[in-house]
Amino acid sequence: MEKKDLTNDVNHDGKVSTLEAALSDARDTLNTTLAFVTSALTLAASLAWNELILSFFKNVLFVQFQTAGLILGQALYALIITVIAVFAINKLKNLQNKIGGKSIK
Repeated sequence: MEKKDLTNDVNHDGKVSTLEAALSDARDTLNTTLAFVTSALTLAASLAWNELILSFFKNVLFVQFQTAGLILGQALYALIITVIAVFAINKLKNLQNKIGGKSIK
């Protein structure tokens, strides 16, 4: 018995099979989702750094080192969030490259 490749099946109207179209749509949807997740992680890292900078100006410049521990904690938090975000974004980009397809605009 011979195996039939369903992904390249053309129906009587000359259109590509619904299986190939469905796989293409799934790839495009997954790529769009990965783009959104990447944007969310970037936003989280940005907000962490924003909090650090705000605290620096509020606590260091105005109070002159009375709350330096708070700033060190926020710096560590921002650094950890950034490292996690960069790691996750790289993994998501690798997954996106393996999947192929295009992001839906």
